[in-house]
Amino acid sequence: MCSPHNNCFAVHLLPLAAVALMVFAASSANAQLYLEARGAATRVPDTDIDGPGSAQIGKEMDFETGFLASAAVGYAFSDVTDFRWLDQVRLEVEGFFQKVSFDSVAGEPAAPAPTLSGSGGGFTNWGGLVSVLYDLPVGDRLGGVSPYVGGGLGGSDFDVDGGEPNQPDGEDDSEVLFLYQIRAGATYKIADRWALNVGYRYLASPTDVQLKARQTEPFKIEYRSHNFEVGIRFKF
Repeated sequence: MCSPHNNCFAVHLLPLAAVALMVFAASSANAQLYLEARGAATRVPDTDIDGPGSAQIGKEMDFETGFLASAAVGYAFSDVTDFRWLDQVRLEVEGFFQKVSFDSVAGEPAAPAPTLSGSGGGFTNWGGLVSVLYDLPVGDRLGGVSPYVGGGLGGSDFDVDGGEPNQPDGEDDSEVLFLYQIRAGATYKIADRWALNVGYRYLASPTDVQLKARQTEPFKIEYRSHNFEVGIRFKF
């Protein structure tokens, strides 16, 4: 939830700035617009629960495999005679939705009321990212497969739900996060305008997620995720 103490302004401004940059780039270079849809399996490492609330919630959250779905619009620069180094560069603006469940909380205090692990729970994470990617110029030697590397910045609304809604340790809280990502993968052209993308994405926040369950002290967890994705790209 947006508040004066979080990064809402930066979260909303960053995608707008990237769109403006795309428009400028398209007017000054032979840029090729593309759209890409992606789906990914997500693995979130088990994370410690820190802060005063850990005595009431537990010590560690154990996560199940989740998913991430995203859609991106991007520009691929090519045939830029004045700046050859831009020929392999792509700029993307992307929206995503991620959902991951947890099935247990380790080291929970003994209590008669249902606990977070007793009922399970999970988080949803939706937001936007701006990325710069570089396609390695080796596709001709790899049968049309073009490896890529890149990274990006963005923000999201991170919402955690768990436990029984009417119990003291029931959890329903959210936090706006600043995010960074590192990406690597390969693209294979399957038709004149279509390409298949397979890749890996490390998506994380440099700061802890600050949360509070009902009638408990605040606590915090780390957010890190490993995402193994497949995408389909259409070039205009």
